[in-house]
Amino acid sequence: MTKATTALTRATRPVELLLCLVFLAGAILKAADVNLFVAQISYYGVVDGHAQLAASALGTLWIETALSIALLLGCRMRGLTFAAILALLAVFAALIGYGSAFHGLQDCGCFGPIEISPGFSILKNLVLAVAALVAWLGLAKADRLHATGTATFAKTIVCVLAATAVAGYAYANLEEMGDQERPFAELVFEDAGVTYDLGKGVYFLVMLNTTCHHCQGSVETLNELALIPDFPTVVALCFEDDELPLEDFRLLTNPLFPTFSMAGRTRLFWSLVDTPPRFALVRNGVQVHYWDDDPPGLDEALHALGSTR
Repeated sequence: MTKATTALTRATRPVELLLCLVFLAGAILKAADVNLFVAQISYYGVVDGHAQLAASALGTLWIETALSIALLLGCRMRGLTFAAILALLAVFAALIGYGSAFHGLQDCGCFGPIEISPGFSILKNLVLAVAALVAWLGLAKADRLHATGTATFAKTIVCVLAATAVAGYAYANLEEMGDQERPFAELVFEDAGVTYDLGKGVYFLVMLNTTCHHCQGSVETLNELALIPDFPTVVALCFEDDELPLEDFRLLTNPLFPTFSMAGRTRLFWSLVDTPPRFALVRNGVQVHYWDDDPPGLDEALHALGSTR
């Protein structure tokens, strides 16, 4: 065995464990907020429908977990594990490239709440693919891809059980989507003794991200609209980013209208808006008109309201 071959075989197990760490970290982070991951998948523009999106998310978690545990246990199945990793990385890279090119994908969702750009993610997948090839080649040179039938079967069972446990945990935390014809109908909030039932009546609904500077800047205009007597009641639904909790957002922007956190309803929030802010007229739980980026003027909003009666 040459020195180069010896060095290659010595490096393969650490590389294998590194691959395990990356895949397992991704699976755990996505499973921890599976509703956010479902929303992130929708931005790829490949899968549509809530059931299909949920199935895609759970399937991805299952595969990533199974492969990571296989790497941890050294369950190589004569190289099949590495072939599956390379195929998965290729599929991920293709999907990310498609989503970025045709649907404006900004965050690949590879590590759940940790935002990663499409370009960096594709580069990451390329590096991981090279690492998988190195591990595959090194172990093949050392003739350690084989294992006894009993050992391989036992490790495979462990992989299946671990993957099923992670996917099962995620499934248990999937958010129910409710009535898709009237997506706002299930939202009922209380503030200062007043009940806001978005399924009844007319509201000027605002969807904001607490860390979005454009969202923060829109509050001044929204305050002006909220003070107009004949204007529909202004209500804000907020994606409460950990970097800026809703209470801090209120202190920063001083909204004169009720603002409610969508914590626990992440999937619903991101199914209603692609990129906050969004400003919508909602009548009896149904969005009848909306504006993105900037709130409308009074005349424009009232005209839209009148034209949808």
